[in-house]
Amino acid sequence: VTQAFKVNVFGQSEKRRDIFIDVHTDKTKAYLGEKILVTFKWYFSKDIGDYRINIPWLDGIKNFLVTDPELDKNLNYQRLTINGDKQIAALRSRELYKGREYMVISFQKVLTPIAAGTYALGPVFLKCDVVTGYRRSRHRSALDNFFNDDFDEFFGLGRNAVTEPFATRSNKMTLDINEVPGQHKPAEYDGAVGRFTFAVNVKPISLKVGEPVTLTMKVAGSGNIEQLKLPYIPDLEFFKGYEPESKINVTHKGGEVRGEKIFEKVLIPRYAGDYEIPEIIFAFFNPETGRYQTKKRGPFKIHVEIGRASCRERV
Repeated sequence: VTQAFKVNVFGQSEKRRDIFIDVHTDKTKAYLGEKILVTFKWYFSKDIGDYRINIPWLDGIKNFLVTDPELDKNLNYQRLTINGDKQIAALRSRELYKGREYMVISFQKVLTPIAAGTYALGPVFLKCDVVTGYRRSRHRSALDNFFNDDFDEFFGLGRNAVTEPFATRSNKMTLDINEVPGQHKPAEYDGAVGRFTFAVNVKPISLKVGEPVTLTMKVAGSGNIEQLKLPYIPDLEFFKGYEPESKINVTHKGGEVRGEKIFEKVLIPRYAGDYEIPEIIFAFFNPETGRYQTKKRGPFKIHVEIGRASCRERV
């Protein structure tokens, strides 16, 4: 349960130019399954003492899956505590905003809508102590040490700092989530939203009764990679099929979720002969074009020879 706290919020006319929070998304309209990247930024040009950040909807938002973007191994992330006791990975940097230099604490979340509708995301609340002076000679401030100090020490300025409480909140946001179109929806469509390529490899294509043949299907591109389901495979009555296995590789860079999902399905031929694995079909909805696309691969010819068992023996 998120710990509640009271804040006295400045009105818009009283907004301090030296401390504020901005929240924005890479899109405000999306289709079911389409990823939405949310970026949180805390700007300040004053030394900060204690702080508390509360994002009421983040831990309990309905009809969305909330995930973390993949961390860039080339960047130096620090610990930031939000919603009372939840630690997340954040970046700190310097940034010019409207001609003024700020220190910036930033982090991101990825939202995946699972139900259509209009959703209001309330503001982020910030409460902190702003340093107004020091009782003794000021040594190095948090602002001076911004790129060198440990993150835990960044907000601990010691007993010499003179502070005053400050509270503010970010902007609100509204997200419009639409169903994918009902018209022209392929029969094979199963929820994929994005821009994808599709490849199929069948090995071996010459084998004996009882030996395995593996269908490897790879979907790659940008979209709801994690939620992709096995592409449509017609019934194969002359083969015994096993439950498919899958593996996934996903990256979140530049506000885009990219990666690949690989499905492997093992088939065992029941009889000797020449067979054909029909077309394997993958259908997806492209939000950029507003249209469905269908990728077809195959058919694939398989030659099965007599194994140790009799020619017509079932596996």
